[in-house]
Amino acid sequence: MEDLEDTLITLDRRGINRLLPHGWPWRFLRQARFCSGYNKSYPQLRKVTAVAVIPTFLVGINPFLARVFSLGHFPGKLIVPGCLFAEVIAQAVAVKFAYGANGRLPQLLRYSGECRQIVLPSTRLFVKVDVEYCGSQGCRASGKIYRCKPDGSEGELAAEGSIVGRWANQKEKEV
Repeated sequence: MEDLEDTLITLDRRGINRLLPHGWPWRFLRQARFCSGYNKSYPQLRKVTAVAVIPTFLVGINPFLARVFSLGHFPGKLIVPGCLFAEVIAQAVAVKFAYGANGRLPQLLRYSGECRQIVLPSTRLFVKVDVEYCGSQGCRASGKIYRCKPDGSEGELAAEGSIVGRWANQKEKEV
């Protein structure tokens, strides 16, 4: 196998913006690192690391979402709901495969996970994802989301979970 350092891809916000169809404020990733390609026999090719931020606007300033979230688990407190952690993991997987030769994007089918800590909006998050399976019909991945330390590395575990997705076909992506 070729040297893995040659296949290491680092994307900043602009590169991610070109790959993901999400508009602001739903695009959470700020930076992503991964090896191009996929081979379950080589664990290095299965990993994605990323830095993400869920903006305060999405949770607190948007009147509809502020009302929905203020009625949730912690009424009146702005916290990041667990469903958005699923989206962070899905976006990390999507960036890896959208960068590939065929540009496939996974549609999220199922998420299971646990929040380990309360996370406030605009907290920088460090994301580690392992793509456990990638086939012709879809993919399965698990991820851990940490609070970022000041140096950008992983800190305390905030949430973890797994997703199952199927590949979006071209006609669905264009609509």
